[in-house]
Amino acid sequence: MGLLKVSSILIIFTTTLLNPLTIMSMQQQEEQVTGFMTTDEDLISKTCNQTSYSDVCMSTLLSNSSTHNATVADLAAVSIIATTSHAINTTAIIAAMINGSGDDLDQCLNDCSVEYGDAVSELQEAVEALQRCDYETVNVKVSAAMTNSDTCEGGFEDEGESSPLTQRNEFFFKLCSNALAIVKLLG
Repeated sequence: MGLLKVSSILIIFTTTLLNPLTIMSMQQQEEQVTGFMTTDEDLISKTCNQTSYSDVCMSTLLSNSSTHNATVADLAAVSIIATTSHAINTTAIIAAMINGSGDDLDQCLNDCSVEYGDAVSELQEAVEALQRCDYETVNVKVSAAMTNSDTCEGGFEDEGESSPLTQRNEFFFKLCSNALAIVKLLG
């Protein structure tokens, strides 16, 4: 083999072996085999341990691929976006439940639809504020969204109706609470 070929192979081998992406990929493969947490999972775990609903936090953040190589600010954004998604899905579920009868249950569902529509707007504004590092506004907007789900649930109680949305409202409350706790870590 000529000296040029050996040099070329050595250069390719060295750049491939020492390339940070290759090293990271090798670490990820090792972690998959050994079961050790990646630094991403460590950050998520440490962050979620600062929330009131750490199990919900962990499942929310670990299920999102954009938390790879994330910062705490990224985790806050993912948390708020996941909360927004839940609110949008809840709005769709409510729309499917409304039967147009005008009875108390239907009116409560209509009110909840408005509340969750408002929550979506508040959460979208929270994401925009987060991008500007305006954490006070983020807190105000996420807190307002949290209140919207409480108002939805309270509407059923006020009318003496059994809420078909209790589980969704409670989960939304937990998502909001976690988002607020993560944002608090930012400053």
